[in-house]
Amino acid sequence: MKIYYRTLNAGETFCTSMKNAKDVFKNTGVKLCFGEFRRKYDPYENEIGVGYYKRNIRGQVVANMILEQGVNSPLLKFYVVKSGNISNSTKNDFENNVLYRIREIYNKFIIDDALKQRTTIIWVELLNDEFHIHQFVS
Repeated sequence: MKIYYRTLNAGETFCTSMKNAKDVFKNTGVKLCFGEFRRKYDPYENEIGVGYYKRNIRGQVVANMILEQGVNSPLLKFYVVKSGNISNSTKNDFENNVLYRIREIYNKFIIDDALKQRTTIIWVELLNDEFHIHQFVS
């Protein structure tokens, strides 16, 4: 498993620890990126889902993954969150529920959707101390 990691500044955190993410995605082809390439989500990074993003996401994107046919090792990106914007109970919810839901979507894509030649984009939004998983299929 490949992991990209960038150290955090004071007052910053991620929604999960590297250890928890590694445990959830072990034995998969998923690569993990903790703020290495970007510290904040850029909606124009992938033009396919920009319209969906603009219409549906109002909070902060804390994680994102693009699943494409033929790509066996997608990159799950985690973005920086200010420590004061996320509580410990919310982080626990991410680690105990959201990460496993992302893995379910990944497994379903690998087994079923990859044959349909579709691209799936997953965004995890933090809004009002709650997570919302958005999935766009093109």
